[in-house]
Amino acid sequence: MDPIELINNQSKCNNKETIRTASESEQQEYNELRSNRSIETLADVFTLGLTVSDNGPCIGKLVSNGQYEWTSYSTVYENIVTIGLGLRHLAILSGSKFNIGLIASKHLADCCLIEFACYNSGLIVVPLDDNLTPKDCALILEQLNIGCVIVDTPDRVHGLIGQSNCLQCLKFIVVIESIIESFKSKAFAYGLTVKTLNQVIKIGEEDPIYPEEKINSKDIALIIHSNGSTGKPKGIKLTHDNILSNAIAVTIRLGNHKPNKCDILFCYMPITQMYQRCFQIVTLMAGGRLGFSGSDLKQSWKNMESLKPTLLVTIPHLIKSLHDKLFLKVKGNLIAEWFLHRSLVTLGPCSGRQRLSIWQSYVLSRIRNRLGGNLRLIIVAKSHLPRYLMNFIRLSLGAKARNRLIRFR
Repeated sequence: MDPIELINNQSKCNNKETIRTASESEQQEYNELRSNRSIETLADVFTLGLTVSDNGPCIGKLVSNGQYEWTSYSTVYENIVTIGLGLRHLAILSGSKFNIGLIASKHLADCCLIEFACYNSGLIVVPLDDNLTPKDCALILEQLNIGCVIVDTPDRVHGLIGQSNCLQCLKFIVVIESIIESFKSKAFAYGLTVKTLNQVIKIGEEDPIYPEEKINSKDIALIIHSNGSTGKPKGIKLTHDNILSNAIAVTIRLGNHKPNKCDILFCYMPITQMYQRCFQIVTLMAGGRLGFSGSDLKQSWKNMESLKPTLLVTIPHLIKSLHDKLFLKVKGNLIAEWFLHRSLVTLGPCSGRQRLSIWQSYVLSRIRNRLGGNLRLIIVAKSHLPRYLMNFIRLSLGAKARNRLIRFR
């Protein structure tokens, strides 16, 4: 690349703020993408994906036999519209603001549908970390005047009932799983009406309430909170435009490695993880597929063997865990340790796939197959990934790893 071109493509430091922003050339590309694709809000993401994929498979759920069952873009979009209208109906009945709480660590595919259903119906999603105590959850729900909250299991209903004295605004609890009548009766005694997700879908079909105004890109779409590890949980408001800007910025920064309609993204991280949320949007805009982990997150690696994803968003801790488990298995076997160490020794920068020798392929193929064998890109969230782990990903998984992305103005 020409030196002048390299200089023009560098990120710039904004003197008014202590942040770095995209180069002029990337900013121009960003503006063109926003105008050419006619993406105004997050409600447009699925319609774009439907067109690009030609109504291909969209959402994958793990079924009982360990295989994935796929739902098409058109079916997913119909479900999103119906769920959104049903939730809007409950939000109006509750008499509170159009904020919808979401507390879940299971049924991540349904959580994704619910989130986009809210975007499509002009509702604001408030996902809460499942590690928060019921007291902290109740505090946030009350502060934001939330009248309807969605949970994954009946156990969470029990936790909210215990905080009913602090939840003056909450009127409806929607449970993704089935729930016995005794739970509903107990909640009703505390002034809470419990409904299942199927009942919400039925409400959306039979008695829908449509948004009065068209959804605007400057409308708030999401209120994300910290996990409370450094004190009381803190929230930040994000508009449709904020989230879409990051998603398109990711597309530009990845260049030739950006997702396409042949890609499958494995989704297993919590609903509060913004990196994964952003990459889900990028994949959907490209017409790709989202494959979700099963209920037991500890089995995520086994889920990948069945799904065979090409894209993964993860954190350094899990990559290190995979690396350490590998070395633990061969500990004490000097020959195996030597072969493994030699297989991971590389020269030069971590710049993607590298041709491996026959013995390297033999040693490392088992690691690659454990994660499906098709990974081509890994996005690492949170802290920076050390060099030795970058080499581990590049050689053992045959994937390109990215640590950071530059935000757009």
